[in-house]
This record gives sequence, structure tokens and C-alpha cells, in this order.
Amino acid sequence: MKNILLSLTLLASLLMGAANSATQEPQAEDDGWLDFDGVALIVNGDIVTLRELNKLLGDAKARAAATTVQDNEDLLERVAEEKITMQLQTQAGAEMGIAKEDVDRTINRFLADQRRGKGAQETEDWLAQGGAADLGEMRLNVEDELYRSFWVESQRGRGAGGGRPWRDRYVRPGQLNEAYIVNKDVLGDPTTFRLQFLVLATNAWGDAETAKDALDDFREQIEGGADMGALVDEYGAALRDTRGITDWIPLGGIADPAVRSFCTDSTEGALSSVIEIPAPDGGVQGYQLVRIVARIEGQMAPPFNDGTLQSDLAQRLQRGWDNARLAQGSDALWRSAYIRGPVRLQISPPWVRRQNQPAARATEVAK
Repeated sequence: MKNILLSLTLLASLLMGAANSATQEPQAEDDGWLDFDGVALIVNGDIVTLRELNKLLGDAKARAAATTVQDNEDLLERVAEEKITMQLQTQAGAEMGIAKEDVDRTINRFLADQRRGKGAQETEDWLAQGGAADLGEMRLNVEDELYRSFWVESQRGRGAGGGRPWRDRYVRPGQLNEAYIVNKDVLGDPTTFRLQFLVLATNAWGDAETAKDALDDFREQIEGGADMGALVDEYGAALRDTRGITDWIPLGGIADPAVRSFCTDSTEGALSSVIEIPAPDGGVQGYQLVRIVARIEGQMAPPFNDGTLQSDLAQRLQRGWDNARLAQGSDALWRSAYIRGPVRLQISPPWVRRQNQPAARATEVAK
């Protein structure tokens, strides 16, 4: 639904401006009959069904390539946290006083524009892309995203009905210069890589020593001319759908320090030694081999007086500020909410998850 949110942002701003000139009480509506397939979460007065959560988890698994039980548990907690946050933001947007008839008119216009010129099959494909089985479900999805966009834009200081935003987004020259100095290393074109991974999970080989011995043997085979992709197909624990090959990754986007160090010092075609994958408890959850399939050298950052760079840097700073305001507002929604889920699902608030991640410097720009 990200595309829907982007498409509705301008309409949300216009409606919020109208609401500022004439505040109206939100109207209670009868939602009628809803499909019910088991409660996964309760967020204030709203229910998230098992079907909804399972679909979100399936989509996340397809992107994350989780390989262990702990990976899957962490992924479920993150998906649940994101769903709760979105639900709270939607509820907050619905309570902002935007007239229901204006919301309905906006949704009708949006759906009419989207459906115009589409045949039966194109309409079916459009519904499927939006995660809806029929037009009624699509309408509910669009309504949720529109209400959420009201709240998101209010936190960004937009949609205030004209004039300067109530949250100051102006980037001062000193802030811009400081951000350039701090982030100069990442403001150019970074060196990027396509990598190939052969990952062996310890629990699939009985113990860490057996997994390492197997990967040492596979490394010798690859150096002798064996097809690394074939070994990934047969034994790999990740990226099997692409024979272990990733999309283009900038050097700074390689999360594993050992893999990043190998890529920094190696040329195209190089094969790493066996690299340990540490487990959260201090043990070993697997081992990996990495091959540099392709490498494109980066370029230095332009000088500070480059106009295009200054514009891009200012926008990045503003995005970083916007994200910080959104996080602060979402935390406030969490603290005042009634949230309930199954006992087995330990959902940590978003600020707890952020505390476990490295703190970003205030002057660092949003990527």
C-alpha cells in the first residue's frame, strides 16, 4: 500500500487544510459485517486478524530470507510492531476531525481515477497488487491509508492550510555545512558490489564443527572450479532463489563487519575464507563463504559549493528530522494505547528495539 500512501499525500494535505478552517467532530460509522478469522492482535478497539498478520509475515519472509527459528521469531515481532504502529497512526488520523463526507469524496475520486480505462483482468491485477480481494476491501484499505496519511503529514508539519509549517523544516547554513563535513565519506557514489553467498546453518549440520568442515571442503571445490551456485542450490541456507547472488549493495550497506572488511580489501572475483556467523547468545549459528561477483568503484563527494549536492543534502536532513518526529509521535501513541496479543508473542515497543541498535549522530543524514 506504499504507492497508495504516496498518491494520497496531496489530497490529505488539502483536506487537513480544510479541517483547520472549520474543525468538525469525527463521525461514528457502522462498518457493517467484517470477515473474522481469528484474533491475532487487539489495538485499542481494532482487531488484526490472523489472516492479515500471516500475509504480512509471508511478505516479510520473502524479502528477509530468515533461516533459523530465532530469525523467524524476530521477524514476527517486527512485523507485529510495524502493524501496530500503522494501526495506531490510522486511528489517530481518524480522530483529527476531517469531515467524513470529504474523506468519502476523496476516496471515490481516487478509486475512479485508478479504475478508469482498466479492463476486467487489469482491474483484478490492480486489486491484487493492493492486497484486496474485491473493490470493497480495496476501499477499506484506501480509507485506512488516507487516515494514516493525515496523521503522518501532521507530524511532518505539512497540510497546515498554508503559510510556514508549524514545525520548522528550514535547514540553516551552519547545519548544512556540519552535515556535509560529518557525512562527506558517504555523499559521493559509494563503491558497490554484487556478492554471492554460500551459507550453512549450524543446526542443519548437527554442530558448528561439522558445518565448518563442510564449508572448508566446499571452498576447496570452488577454488578447483566447482560451480558455487550449484552448491548454494543444494546446500545453501539463504538466497537459493538467486543461486546465492545479491542485488547491488553499497559498501556501507553490508551489515556484517567481517564481510564488509573482506569486500573493502578484495578485487572482483575474490573468494573469502570461511566467515563465522555469530549467534545472539554468543555461540555460532552458521558459516558463510562470500564471492565478489562484480565491483564498481565509487566517486568522491562533490565540493560543498555544488548546488545539486546542497539541495540533496538539505532534503536528506529534512527526511531525517521528519523520521525523528514520526518516531516521537508514534511512541506517544504506543504509550497511551491498549495493545494485546498472544502470550507467546513478546512485542517490544519501538523505542526498546531502537535502543538495541547503534545510536545515530544528530548530524547524520537520512540514507
